[in-house]
Amino acid sequence: GLDRTLVLDVLGQAAYGWTLNQKRAMVDAADFSGTQFSVDLLAKDLDLAVHAANDAGLAVTRAALDAARRTIDSGHGGEDYAAIIGHLADEGEANSH
Repeated sequence: GLDRTLVLDVLGQAAYGWTLNQKRAMVDAADFSGTQFSVDLLAKDLDLAVHAANDAGLAVTRAALDAARRTIDSGHGGEDYAAIIGHLADEGEANSH
């Protein structure tokens, strides 16, 4: 697996890093209860996007929706969408053993 802190530091400097940096305290504390935009709502929006552009081959959108659904399935649907980052990190740690 990858070192969570290192991955978050690198992603925080990417083009979309500003939103990660806003959510960093949640991710570091693994406390996603201060919901601003839930995983449930994100999955709904991603599902609409995938269906609207199904012929365009939106692999990244499909992957994002799949990650959101796995996060929901693990019981975090009502939490802030930053929970997806924590869930993906947990999946990576589980798969590295």
